[in-house]
Amino acid sequence: MEKSVLLWIDMKASGSDEGISVLFEKYFVVRIVTPESVVTEEAVEFQPQAICFDYDYPDKYGLDLLRSTRMNYPDVPVLLLTEQHSEALAVWALRMRVWDFLVKPLNASQAELEIQQLKKQIESHGHWENTPFNGSQSPPIPEEARFINNGTQEERALAPAISYIQQHFTEKITEEQMACLCRMRPFQFSRSFRKQCGITFQEFVQRTRIEEAMRLLQNPNMPILDIALSVGFRDQSYFTRVFKKHIGVAPTAYRESRTRTEEQSSNSQETLDMFQSSVSA
Repeated sequence: MEKSVLLWIDMKASGSDEGISVLFEKYFVVRIVTPESVVTEEAVEFQPQAICFDYDYPDKYGLDLLRSTRMNYPDVPVLLLTEQHSEALAVWALRMRVWDFLVKPLNASQAELEIQQLKKQIESHGHWENTPFNGSQSPPIPEEARFINNGTQEERALAPAISYIQQHFTEKITEEQMACLCRMRPFQFSRSFRKQCGITFQEFVQRTRIEEAMRLLQNPNMPILDIALSVGFRDQSYFTRVFKKHIGVAPTAYRESRTRTEEQSSNSQETLDMFQSSVSA
């Protein structure tokens, strides 16, 4: 039986996991293409029966490309391979009607099972969706991909650190850890991070924690100490100093100002409603 064509789109910033596509070559004609080739006639000429996006840590550019490919090939099963353990990304893939979402590293038995299921899907000529895919209703890109906008090689190399910080900001995170995760030397990572994000690594971690603290401060019943601990600070006084440095006021003052603003907005809306009611009468 003639092998089906599997279009393999290599979206990795690094050269790791090169052997994964080889596992599929026993059963498919694997055509490996670059991201730039996907939007050209080169990819169209392959007439793929399945498509695989192979990421390390997806960025906005990479997910936009998957979305557009999904729209261009609505009846073709699309696989998403990634090193990123992300619930938000998994939900996005589900809403995009991705055929399967797989977290690397894959072992041989996992790959074999996936291959057999994909072969059955293709050979059945059936559609795995109950309703047609509507590209105009595609979900927004997950927030964790928003800092890597242009998809350059240097930006994509930092994606593992950005994703990790956003998912683990409540824990202790060191620059050395993130440099290792991005396969860089600490000095190289520090310089690259500041160049791409406009702030230092430590400032980015603090900003991520403070943004979450601002959200939690909207709950008037949550103690300041609990908020500090829940966003990764171990000391309330230090949390207060960092918060004031970034926002300009202490957490308590920020909460009070938010409460006053909400009350004024509510009173203004009530006044407007009363005025409109009197005019209607």
